[in-house]
Amino acid sequence: MSAFLHPERLLTASDEANVAIMHAFVDMLDFSSLTFTEAVRLYLQSFRLPGEAQKIDRFMLKFAERYMHNNPSTLFANADTAYILAFSVIMLNTDAHNKNMKQKKMTKVEFVKNNRGINDGKDLPEDFLGEIYDEIQNNEIKMKDEIQEPQPAPTGLANVGRDLQKEAYFTQSENMSSKTEALLKAMTRQQKRGVVRPTDQFYSASRLEHVQFMFEVAWMPFLAGISGNLQETDDLLVVQLCLDGLKAAIKISCLFDLELERNAFLTTLAKFTVLNNVGEMKAKNVEAIKALFEVAREDGNNLKANWKDVLTCVSQLERMQLISVGMDVDNRE
Repeated sequence: MSAFLHPERLLTASDEANVAIMHAFVDMLDFSSLTFTEAVRLYLQSFRLPGEAQKIDRFMLKFAERYMHNNPSTLFANADTAYILAFSVIMLNTDAHNKNMKQKKMTKVEFVKNNRGINDGKDLPEDFLGEIYDEIQNNEIKMKDEIQEPQPAPTGLANVGRDLQKEAYFTQSENMSSKTEALLKAMTRQQKRGVVRPTDQFYSASRLEHVQFMFEVAWMPFLAGISGNLQETDDLLVVQLCLDGLKAAIKISCLFDLELERNAFLTTLAKFTVLNNVGEMKAKNVEAIKALFEVAREDGNNLKANWKDVLTCVSQLERMQLISVGMDVDNRE
């Protein structure tokens, strides 16, 4: 079936005819009597999954619909459950088998916890989720473009010093990782499709890497929004909210050792103390000084090179105090 259809080309134009063809293709697949992981495995190996997030979202929605049609007596309350669990299975597969992911592997307890409430507000049976976890741990899902026919090893100088098996493995891992990232991005675009389903809801992130992914995507507009408001307002309630946002962003940057982000947020906070170029000291500037000291106290072990910004402000504050008591700081011994 997959020989004459290529989804990457299939949905290059988002017209009704192409979507209808994709639906017809998926309707040719039979998930009857398959376990859920077997169905996901068959689906991902039936064609080359496209790389664009919006297209992946369409394919996964259609998978959920087709699975429910073939398995009407399933535990699932509706197709949304199958849709969310399919993404969860793919995330588990990447977590378990991608050697490039250095963090602690997801446990069975964590997997069950991550999928609480996805069945129309209710929980799926723990033994059912446990079986899915065990199957993925013991048998990796490989997408169609990761299953390659054995190739003859190159001969001569081209093969000297190369670990061909290791190279092939890392190539496959990168493919799965990039596609999983695209799938995660697709989930965030559900609300933008223009159709609000009655079961749409938010789920709390349960693993640290989820926070890092979201932060890396959103930190620049977040910083722009905070600094703009902090510059323009003297309302202490708004000022405090902005400073809380800066402190939280610095903490996240420190947790994940994100040097660029940490430097951007901390230098912005230091700038609003106006200690480097004192003009008119306002109440919001005093609050910024307090916030900077709180950051130093709470996250000092992770500030690294940004301690320079903190110490510069401390030095300038001390200089202002000496001036205020009449000491000539330029002639001190």
